Amino acid sequence: MKKQPVSIWLSRAEGWHDECSSITLSNSPELWQRANLVLMAWSYTAPRDGSYHKCDFKVTYEDGETYEGRFDLVHFSIELPNFSKHVCEFVEFHAGRCPENQLPEHMQNGVYAEWLANEWTQKIEDLNQRRFLTYCNMAVKKFNEKIFDRIYHQMGYKKCTMVRCKMKLNI
Repeated sequence: MKKQPVSIWLSRAEGWHDECSSITLSNSPELWQRANLVLMAWSYTAPRDGSYHKCDFKVTYEDGETYEGRFDLVHFSIELPNFSKHVCEFVEFHAGRCPENQLPEHMQNGVYAEWLANEWTQKIEDLNQRRFLTYCNMAVKKFNEKIFDRIYHQMGYKKCTMVRCKMKLNI
């Protein structure tokens, strides 16, 4: 059985005083999409000049495990907020799955590989497997073949049909 998030807490830490607030989303099968809507609303007053506003978050899963981090919010005209993509890309990076051409300049020429040798990489890899399958499950339910094919390919498999992918993930 795949772990599902039961709540997402978002807190805008920067911006005008009256814009900084927190919200907890829960009891919904569409938590990721609802988080995107909150971030989209906040992005209307976020910077357009290359800077960003910090938003803290905490995702709580059905078994009580939590994942906390920061989302850098920019104006929606610069980049549309995509919370689930942010979480997946962060986990992929820390699990050693970031493609060479997407590495930051300071992580090239072997620095990334050395950094990954850190003792906590295995913990992140375990987290990656659980979150990755949750994200894949969401993609299957939405029948979004483009997203699913990209994720499935990143997991090391060739392109597959939706039926075969459902069978593979037992959903």
